[in-house]
Amino acid sequence: MTDKDITKSATAGVTKLDKVNYIQWAIDVQLLLEEKGLWPFVTGKQVEPDVTATQDAKDRFDRNKAKSRAIILQCLVPRLQPAAMKFPTTKQVWDHLKALFEPSSLARETALLETFYLIRRKDNEEVDSFIARVLKAADDLAGAADDLKPADRNKAYLLINRIGKEYEHQVQAIYQWQTADFTFEKVSKALLAEANRRRSKVERAPVPGKSGWIRKQVQRQSGATAGQWDVYFYPPGQQVKLRSRPEVRSYCENELNEPYVATDYDWKPSQKPVDTVVQEPSTEQAVVEPQSATDESDNNGTSEDSNETYAVRVYLAEISESNTYEEAIDVQQKA
Repeated sequence: MTDKDITKSATAGVTKLDKVNYIQWAIDVQLLLEEKGLWPFVTGKQVEPDVTATQDAKDRFDRNKAKSRAIILQCLVPRLQPAAMKFPTTKQVWDHLKALFEPSSLARETALLETFYLIRRKDNEEVDSFIARVLKAADDLAGAADDLKPADRNKAYLLINRIGKEYEHQVQAIYQWQTADFTFEKVSKALLAEANRRRSKVERAPVPGKSGWIRKQVQRQSGATAGQWDVYFYPPGQQVKLRSRPEVRSYCENELNEPYVATDYDWKPSQKPVDTVVQEPSTEQAVVEPQSATDESDNNGTSEDSNETYAVRVYLAEISESNTYEEAIDVQQKA
């Protein structure tokens, strides 16, 4: 394995720096460099070997010096790399990024407030992931200043307000709860229970010959296409979902700097679609039945009374809403 491959492998678990995530990025990269004994190159405290040192010691120093700089550069999104690469030392690269992205106290508080109050669930984001992001955003605010700590009820309101339209029925049920039940913990539990009830069939497996890559099949459980399978790929150490061949190609070429080989990625579902669409009877329907006329017809076959009589049967179904937190959880567990 080349030094470049080793560097890529080392940075695989670090989310790349992209303006808004500098604080967490700096922590992750520092821990990575400390683990590999390279952090002194950032602080400028790494001592260069004396002129009397062995050639092996000098070569090792040069390799570590280059590796520490390369690790930081590999942890940047591509558009930030050209400017950072102009700095020849690890410390200069680090100081450059710090000057650009480390926020002042007031700026950081503003950014944290925006992150929390503007947060919303992403398309196809798992409910537990969304809840975790809300909790982290709230914790970040509380850590910045005591008076910025969001009230528990505000966190709960944020959950039901930003969970998405597909959970509207569950949100309306939560509105019927008693005030004492309306807490972040109980709202989270109710939304997770509903998400688990809806959870589609999922199959995950490693991609043959592609170290770290994961292939996931998801079976649709509702709608006109219920029973069909969707295929996604996840890059090594990442949670990003690649939904199409162009996305996989772009990631390989731009993020991993490696060629895209189409045959490495099988987009054909391993199972056949299942027809799960069921025609359910309506909860309200009218059955109209003509009754035979009792009057005799005339010679033209026309009844003396041209009006027809119908019997109408109406079927009604009652749909009840959960009025308490306990009822909501109980209904979902029985579903």
